[in-house]
Amino acid sequence: MPLAPAWSALFFIMIILLGLDSQFVGVEGFITACVDLYPSILRRNYNKEIFIAVVCFICFLIGLSMVTEGGMYVFQLFDYYSASRIVMVVATIECLVVAYVYGIDRFLDNLHIMFGFQSHKLARTFRMITKVFWTFLSPTFTLAIFVLGCVSYSELTYKRKQVLYEYPPWAIGVGWMLAMVSVILIPVFMVQRMLVTPGTFSERLRILTTPHLRQHQLRPNEDMTKTILVENEFFSNLESRIEEKEVPMGPLISSVNVPETVPNDRDYSQPINGKDPESLHQLLGEPNGNMAV
Repeated sequence: MPLAPAWSALFFIMIILLGLDSQFVGVEGFITACVDLYPSILRRNYNKEIFIAVVCFICFLIGLSMVTEGGMYVFQLFDYYSASRIVMVVATIECLVVAYVYGIDRFLDNLHIMFGFQSHKLARTFRMITKVFWTFLSPTFTLAIFVLGCVSYSELTYKRKQVLYEYPPWAIGVGWMLAMVSVILIPVFMVQRMLVTPGTFSERLRILTTPHLRQHQLRPNEDMTKTILVENEFFSNLESRIEEKEVPMGPLISSVNVPETVPNDRDYSQPINGKDPESLHQLLGEPNGNMAV
């Protein structure tokens, strides 16, 4: 093959970039979930950056075990139990919750707002295709892959230099522990929410399977019979002050740049973090301490 070294170098560069891209997505997904779960802690000062550094350092330490002399055995254990069947379980549950609990129409409206389709035909086509995938095809295929994986399950082995290595029982136990860590919190959290939610069993189930949204998350055509409006002191206070000062709500929540042309001749050209009190004080033109958080 002509220029074989060049093609080889390009191939391995592609592999490195593919790995980096996968890591960016994986870490960002975990970080975003944690930040959304604890915004009052992780959105203050440099807490988010510190948290990202800690997560990356822990992942680095775990990765070190896979580049040692016996690292391939550790990698096979992680890959076989953590990144195969259990991923299909999580994907199936995610599709079902988004489509049938949060609501596929609400989800598609959110995507429409984020993508900002200009063509009505394109938006309608995208909506139809996405709805079919999220409500039927994706959960069906992921569940089928999980079932087939369980049917064809066998104990983990590793063949190296014509020698078949069989993992000891304790290693198999560690593998199943890795697999369960990824999914065990789903039923645990479900039971915990059922126990702390007031009402009868049917009332608790109805409350927990109804989307809880804040005022700024509601759509113009929102069906309030299928939504629970969350009264949050921080956001209620914020929205009333925004109405008084005629400040656009979107930039506060989505943390994007505010348009340069705004009322009261204030400079809103800097990024504003909607969950950071200091940024809100700056945006609303108020001294610190005047807004209850």
